[in-house]
Amino acid sequence: MLEWKDSYSVGVASLDKQHKDLINMINALPSCEDFDEAIEFLKTYVEEHFFDEERLLSAAHFSGLPAHKLGHQKFVDWLSAMQEKFAGSVHNIEDLTAETHAYLSQWLISHILEDDMTYVGRILNIK
Repeated sequence: MLEWKDSYSVGVASLDKQHKDLINMINALPSCEDFDEAIEFLKTYVEEHFFDEERLLSAAHFSGLPAHKLGHQKFVDWLSAMQEKFAGSVHNIEDLTAETHAYLSQWLISHILEDDMTYVGRILNIK
C-alpha cells in the first residue's frame, strides 16, 4: 500500500494533489470490480496530469521537457498494453491486477523521486 510522504512533494499544490490522487487510485486497484474500467479511468487521469505538468514545464522553459514527455508516453503505452493484455487474457484476473498494482506502485514513486524532482526548483515561480 502506497502512502504519500512529504518527500514526494514537487512544491506545486495542484501537481501534489494529482500525485496523491494517483496513489489513491493505485491503492484501490486490487479491490476494483472492473479492471478495464479502472485502468481506463487511471489512463485518462494520468493523461490529464501529464498535460498539466508538461504545460508548467513548457512555461518554465524546462530543458528536460522532451525526455520527460517521452517518459510519460512510455507509461501511457504501458497502460494501454495492460488493457490489451487484460482484454484478450486467459490469465487470472487477480494475477493481472497484482502485476499492474506492483508496477504502478514502483513506477509512480520512482517517477516522482527521480524524474519529477529534476524540475522542482524551475516551476515554483510559474504556478
